[in-house]
Amino acid sequence: MEQPCQEITRSNKSCLKLAVSYYREKESKI
Repeated sequence: MEQPCQEITRSNKSCLKLAVSYYREKESKI
């Protein structure tokens, strides 16, 4: 499991939104 923004998520909340979007797309493809 690789996250697009791992260290940036702590400082950037926008990155968290992107990570959630990426996670949702991965779940949809599963």
